[in-house]
Amino acid sequence: MKYLIVGLGNIGAEYAETRHNIGFKVVDAVAKEAGVTFASGRYGAVAEVKYKGRTFLLNALRALPEMQKHGQSGAGGQKEQRHRHERARHVDMRQMLRLHAEGGES
Repeated sequence: MKYLIVGLGNIGAEYAETRHNIGFKVVDAVAKEAGVTFASGRYGAVAEVKYKGRTFLLNALRALPEMQKHGQSGAGGQKEQRHRHERARHVDMRQMLRLHAEGGES
């Protein structure tokens, strides 16, 4: 069984050390702890971790600038991204964890 952990974040120096990139920071920390590196994939940077007989796909996904501009990286845009991930990786949504900052301005 595969599990997908998607860490969402924003492009740009202004977001580098903000809550908007918490998803990146978490998947980066998991990859570092597991000793794996990310490779460029169709849906962002991807790494695979094996733990206790299970496969975890880590995905660092950056919101596109036009999604940031229109607020689509929130509920609507992320929902579509989640469905694309599920189809592309053949991972059931019940085996998916999405990490992101949700809410108001920082």
